[in-house]
Amino acid sequence: MTDNSNKYDERLFDENGIHRDTNIKYNKVGYDKDGFNKQGFDRFNKHRVTKENYDEDGYYYDGYNGEGYDREGYDKHSFDRNGINKFTNDVYDIYGFTQDSYSQEYSSSKNRYGFSRIGVKDGKDYDDESYDYRGFDKNGFHKNTGTLYDEYGYDKERFNKEGWSIEGINKQTGTHYDKTGFNIEGVNSQGFRRDGIHIETGSIYDTNGYKINGFDKDGINKITHDVYDIKGYDDEGYNDKGFNREGINKETQTKYDRDGYDAAGYNEKGFNRDGLNSKGKTEEMVEEAKQIKIDIYNGLVNKAKQLSTGELSVDDYLKKSKLTIDELIVFSKTHGLGKDVVKGLSSLKGEFRKRQEPLNKQKLLQTSYLINEKEILVTENDIDKCIEYMRQHDMYICQYNAKGIIKSYKKNNDSFSESSIKEKKPDIEKLRKASLEDMLKLVDKHNSEKSSGIKK
Repeated sequence: MTDNSNKYDERLFDENGIHRDTNIKYNKVGYDKDGFNKQGFDRFNKHRVTKENYDEDGYYYDGYNGEGYDREGYDKHSFDRNGINKFTNDVYDIYGFTQDSYSQEYSSSKNRYGFSRIGVKDGKDYDDESYDYRGFDKNGFHKNTGTLYDEYGYDKERFNKEGWSIEGINKQTGTHYDKTGFNIEGVNSQGFRRDGIHIETGSIYDTNGYKINGFDKDGINKITHDVYDIKGYDDEGYNDKGFNREGINKETQTKYDRDGYDAAGYNEKGFNRDGLNSKGKTEEMVEEAKQIKIDIYNGLVNKAKQLSTGELSVDDYLKKSKLTIDELIVFSKTHGLGKDVVKGLSSLKGEFRKRQEPLNKQKLLQTSYLINEKEILVTENDIDKCIEYMRQHDMYICQYNAKGIIKSYKKNNDSFSESSIKEKKPDIEKLRKASLEDMLKLVDKHNSEKSSGIKK
C-alpha cells in the first residue's frame, strides 16, 4: 500500500481537492479546498463569484432571496407564495400554524387548536379534551385520525412512518442520515443515490472519478490507493480469500470455497485446516465430549429410576451424584421419565433433608444421651471412630448418620473398638433404607448377635 502521508496540504486536502478525513471535496465543517461551502459562500458569507453576501441569482448565504423564498419557492416556515405548506400540502404546517400566523406577534399568534407558539393553551400543555397543541393525547393518538399519526403522516414526536422528521432528522440515528448512510432524499454524504448514481454527474462516478464504493474505473480505492479498501474488500466486494461481506465465495457462490472452508476458515463440521474448531478442540475431542454428555445423561436417568424404586439408596445416591433431589425431579420431568419416577423421588425429599447437614464435630461433642438413667457424653474419640466406621462400611458421612451410629453404640456400651470397626458390618443396605428407629434396631440386633457369638 502506498504511503500518502505527504500528499495532503496544511488543510488536509490532496491535489484533487479531496479531504483526507471525509474522502469528499468538503471537510468536516462543509468547506472545500478554497474555503467555500456547497452554496459557494465562505466563512464570512461572501460568495465565490459575486464577492457579496448573495450569489449570482440573488440568494443569500442562508438560501433565501430578498423576498424571503428559497430556490424551491418556500419561505423559512416552508410555505409557498400561496400559503401552502411544503410538508403538509395544506394551509397549516404540522404545528397547526398558517403562513400568516408567523407574521403576527409571537405572543398573540395561535394555531388552529388555539395553542400559542410555545405550545400552551390557557397556561396548560393539554386542552380541556386532553389534546396537545398538535392534537395528540398523552398516549400519542391524534384527535382527527384516531391513529398514532396526524393527517399529514407525522407522529407525536414529529416523525413520519419512515422515521424522518420534517427537518430531515432520522429517528434511529438522530442525524441527517439513516443507518445505511442516506438522507431523507435518498442521497449519501458523497452525493450518491441508493442506485449508485451520482447526483452531480448523473453517472456511477462522482466528479473525481470514484464510484459509490470508493473505487475508480481501474479498481483502485480512493482511500487505500490499493485494490482493496480499508476493510479488505475489492471493487467487486470480495476479499483476498475470495469471500464477500455476506460470506459467499466468488468461485463457488456458496459459503464454502473449493476446499470446503468458509470465510472464517472452517469446514461444514466446524473445523479449520489444522483440524481444530473455534475452541481449539479436535474432532476426536469433540466426539469424546459428546459421549461424556451422553453417558452423564444415561447415568442420571438410571439413578433417577433406581432411586425412585428403592433399588438405589439415598446414601448411595448422595455419594455418587452432586444433583439435589429437587434438581433430579426437575430433570425427570423435563426428560419425561414418567409420573411414577417423579412420585417416587418426591417421596424421598424428607430423607434427603435429614442428610443435608454435613458432619459437625463441635455439635456432636455437645451431644449427650440419657442411657439407663445416665447422661452419656460424646467424646472426640467416639466421633473419629464413628467416621472411620462409616468409611469402612461405605456409608454416607453426614450429621444425621453419625448421630444414629454413635447413639446405637453408646446405648450398647460399645466404644468403637478396633475389633468393632473391623467386624463384619451389619446389613448396611437395610440400614440405608430404614428410618432412624429401624436402623437403631438393626444395629442393636447386630451387637446382640456379636455378643452372643451368633454368626450370620
